[in-house]
Amino acid sequence: MPQSASGQGTFVIRTEADRTDAIRTLEPEMKRMLNQINSLNAHMSPCSLILQSLIPGEAVALSLFVTKSGRAIFNACCSQLFDADGRWGGSFCDYREEETLRAQYADTAAKLGAHMYKIGYWGPMGADIMTDADGRQLVIDLNVRVTGSHSLGALRGHFARLGLNVATTLSCLTLRLTKEEFQEEFREELLHLGSILVNAWIHKKDGKTGITRVTLAAKDKKKLDELVERLKGFNIAEEK
Repeated sequence: MPQSASGQGTFVIRTEADRTDAIRTLEPEMKRMLNQINSLNAHMSPCSLILQSLIPGEAVALSLFVTKSGRAIFNACCSQLFDADGRWGGSFCDYREEETLRAQYADTAAKLGAHMYKIGYWGPMGADIMTDADGRQLVIDLNVRVTGSHSLGALRGHFARLGLNVATTLSCLTLRLTKEEFQEEFREELLHLGSILVNAWIHKKDGKTGITRVTLAAKDKKKLDELVERLKGFNIAEEK
């Protein structure tokens, strides 16, 4: 469904109950969106629904930069993190696997670059890709912009110099910390280890909490998971 974000407009239908729930949500939303169609936006088909067969498995997030000549430059290939409701919450990247993934998705990346060149676009972009039972790589979503996982590719050299092999970016965490308290709590990781980077921080009006997007890195997955759990200990959503 259009007019949504972070997977909130995607409905996975496996049972009759799933179908009923989807219709219950779609009916008022479609009425609202139809009322917003006008002569300025009708050509973009803003109320179109896309129906697709369900492919089992997970999608990878391929991050690219397309040059003016249509060449697709590999930036990163990450796994994606979703919450229990299917909302996107971040990405994970193991830098030791990136060269293998670069080769694995090279043909699809080249096709994406050619397509973007054909329609006159150049710049950063991302694609969510699944592989079916026959080994075909299927592009299920195009994000023609700076994507949520883009920064993980850009930070590869920084983390490599520090001996950090894995990284994750976590989005829209609401922490019971001010930015100053966060900086004090994670002073070692921020200032000395270089294993935490703050991508963005929004101060809430209560003066006690903040909404943040952060990137965490570690030498291995076990240490990364420990750092993530420590951070999520301050996440208000985890306390509910």
